[in-house]
Amino acid sequence: MPFLSTNAPVTRRRVTAAFALAAILLLVVGSITVWGLERIAAARGDRQDAVVVRDRLNRLLVHFQDAETGQRGFLLTGQEPYLRPFETGSALVRSDLDTLVQLTAPDSAVAGRVRTLTPAIEAKLSELSLTVSLRRSRGLDAALRVVLTDQGRLLMDSVRQIARGIGAIENGRYTDAGALVQRTTTWVEASSVIGTLLAMGFLGLAGLVQRRDSQSQEEAERQLAEMSTELKDLYEQAPCGYHTLDLDGLIVRMNQTECRWLGYQLDEVIGKKTVFDILVAEDRTRARERFQRLVGGDDIGTGEARFVRKDGTRLPVVVSSSVVRDATGAPWRVRATMMDETAFRGAREQVDRLNAQLQRHVAELEDLNQELEKFSYSISHDLRAPLRAISGFARLLLQEHAANLDPEGARLLGVIRVNTERMGRLIDDLLSLSRFSRQPLVRTPVDMAALVSGVIVDRAAAQAPGGAEIVVANLPDADGDAALLKQVWERLIDNGVKFTEGIKAPRVEIGARADNGTTVYSVRDNGVGFDMQYAAKVFEVFQRLHPQSDYEGTGVGLAIVQRVIHRHGGRIWAESAPGQGATFFFTLGAKGGAG
Repeated sequence: MPFLSTNAPVTRRRVTAAFALAAILLLVVGSITVWGLERIAAARGDRQDAVVVRDRLNRLLVHFQDAETGQRGFLLTGQEPYLRPFETGSALVRSDLDTLVQLTAPDSAVAGRVRTLTPAIEAKLSELSLTVSLRRSRGLDAALRVVLTDQGRLLMDSVRQIARGIGAIENGRYTDAGALVQRTTTWVEASSVIGTLLAMGFLGLAGLVQRRDSQSQEEAERQLAEMSTELKDLYEQAPCGYHTLDLDGLIVRMNQTECRWLGYQLDEVIGKKTVFDILVAEDRTRARERFQRLVGGDDIGTGEARFVRKDGTRLPVVVSSSVVRDATGAPWRVRATMMDETAFRGAREQVDRLNAQLQRHVAELEDLNQELEKFSYSISHDLRAPLRAISGFARLLLQEHAANLDPEGARLLGVIRVNTERMGRLIDDLLSLSRFSRQPLVRTPVDMAALVSGVIVDRAAAQAPGGAEIVVANLPDADGDAALLKQVWERLIDNGVKFTEGIKAPRVEIGARADNGTTVYSVRDNGVGFDMQYAAKVFEVFQRLHPQSDYEGTGVGLAIVQRVIHRHGGRIWAESAPGQGATFFFTLGAKGGAG
C-alpha cells in the first residue's frame, strides 16, 4: 500500500493527515448531532402546532353546535333563556375563528383555507341570527319558512367541508413532522456511526504506519501523543455530553462536558454509578426498559430524559444511544450522546410566560369591554324608560284629552313627542358609536361593488320613491370588515341623499380612483354643501353645519363613519363649497390596519 511507505517525511505527512481527518470527522459528527437535535426539536414544535390548530378547529365546531342548539330551542319555545347558548356559542365561534387566523398565519396554505372559512361562518351565523330575529318579531311560522329553505344546512355543510380540509392539512402536517423526526434521527445515528468508524479507521491506519516504520517510530509516537491529546480534548470539551456504559448500565466513561453539566467529578461516577442512579426516580423504570430493548437489538431512536445533578437539581436532556459490538457481533458497550435541553426549554418557558401575560391583558380588556357594554346597556335602558313614559303620556293627552286642549297645547305635545323620538335616535347612534369602537375587526376580502349595490337596494326598499339618483362607478375590491364597511356606505349615501332634498335633479355619485397605489373611494352629491372652514367639525359628535329644522339627524353618523375608517387604518376627509355639493373621500389601510 502506498500509504505504508517507509519514507519518513512522507510517513509523517500521511500520519498527520490521518489524524487531522479523524479530528475533522469527529467535529463533523458533533456538528451533525447538534443540527439533527435542533431539527428534531423544530419538527416536534410543528407537530404540537398541528395539534393546537386541530383542537381549536374542533372547539369551533362544538361552539357552532351550541349556537345551533340555542337557536333551535328558541325557535321551538320562543323563550329568551334559550338564546344564551346561541349568543355564547356565536361569540365563541368568532373567538375561535380569530385564534385560528392567528395560529395559521405563518402557513399560507392553511391561512388561505381559514380565510375561506371566515365568510362561510359569517353566512351561517347570519342565517341563525335571521331565524332568531324572525321568531322574535314575526313568530314561529316566519322563522320556519327560512329554516325549510334548507339554506342553513347547506351553509353548515360548507363550514364543515372547509373545516375538514383544514383538519386534513394539519393531520398531514402532524404526520410529516413525525416522519421528519424519524428520518433525522436515523440519519444522525448513521452519520455518527459512519463518521466514528471512519475516524477510528484513520487513527488505526496511522498507528499501523507508525508501528511498521521503525525509523520514524519516535516521531510517530510524539505525533500520536499530540493528536491523542487533541482528540481527547475534543472528546472532553465537545458541545454535547458523551458517556459509555457496560451491559448493566454502569458508567465506564464520561466526558468533562457531561460531568460539568451533572456537577460530578469523574472519580465519583466512573465504575461507581449506573446511569439509572443519576436519573429522576420516576423515569428509571422506563429507562431500564428502553436500555434492555436497545441491548436486545431494537431501535429505540432519540428520547428525552431527566438527570439529577449532584446538587439535587434536574437536567432535562435529549439522548441518542447506540450499541457497540465485539468481534463476534455480541453487544459489548452502549454509547450515548446527549444535549442539554435547558436553553431550549428556557426559551419555551419565556414564550409561555409572555403568552400567559398577554392572555391576562386580553382578559382584562375583555372585562373592561364587558363592563363598558353593561354600562352602555344600563345607560340606554335608564334613558329610554323616561323617554317612553314622556312620549306615552303625550300621546294619551292627545288621544283622550284633545277636546280640553287649545291648538297651542296640542302643538306643544307634538313637539314633545318629536323630541323624545329624536332623543331615542340619538341614544341609538351613541350606542352604535360605542359598539363600533369595540367590535372585533374581522378582515376578509370585500366585494365593494356588491356591498354598495346591496346598500342601495335596501335603501330603495325602505324609502319613498322620487329621491336622489344614485350612480355607481367601478369600485375595486378591498380588504376589511364587511359589516363595518356596510355602515360606512349606508351613512355616507344617506348623508348625500339627505342634503340633496329640495335640489333640482338630485344626484349622488359613488366612485373610486388610484392614488400612489392606494384606492380612494368617494361619495359625491350636488346638494347644499358647506363652508370648508368648518370641515374639521363635520366628523365630530353632535356637530351640525345645518339647522335641525332643515335636515334631520343626530350629529353622530359621520363620527361613526370616521371611527370605522380609522379602525381599518385608513383616513377620511371632505371637500365642499356652499351650494356646490360635497364629496367625502376615504381610504382603507393595509391588512392588519389599526385593529
